[in-house]
Amino acid sequence: PTRTTPKIKDVLCRKFGGNEVYPGLGSGFEDFILEYEQAISTESLLNHSIWTSQIKASVLVNFLEDKAARFFHSNVTQWRVEKADFNYIDFKAKLCAELGCKLNQVQLYKRLTSSKRPQDSWTEFLDYLKYVNRLMTGDHSLLLLETFCVHACPELSNTLTAQIDRSNLNYLLEADRILSLLVDLRGD
Repeated sequence: PTRTTPKIKDVLCRKFGGNEVYPGLGSGFEDFILEYEQAISTESLLNHSIWTSQIKASVLVNFLEDKAARFFHSNVTQWRVEKADFNYIDFKAKLCAELGCKLNQVQLYKRLTSSKRPQDSWTEFLDYLKYVNRLMTGDHSLLLLETFCVHACPELSNTLTAQIDRSNLNYLLEADRILSLLVDLRGD
């Protein structure tokens, strides 16, 4: 069956508010836009629909709320004055510039190798490291794993580092395993 018009109700994606996730690291726009684009791909696959740039941009607005929605509504008229054929790529760039991470790779590297804050649980620390890792260019998951081993519980850093299974190249999964080991050793 040939279909061209997307079924908007079949786009399953969370709302994006634009509120800061971690201090200095933006609002998680980078993660949200990947989820949105995956939702579009899924809808397109299921319904054989075709998504133009204009449709993507128009539908994206439906998933904005709070700060992100206010930013859009405050600026969209001006954007269209500046560029008559303002499209999805332009829209995404404007949202990323306003709501995305503004740190460069060196600054992100420093965050990825930083110590755990005393008030954070081990799980929160690992979630933070994974978030920073997703913002970085390239694969830094081994560094994430090593940072977690050293800083999650400094008195057990040698024990945790020795437990890394270097034959398991899925270092994010290995970090989850080390977290479980840490909980087993120390309790949560």
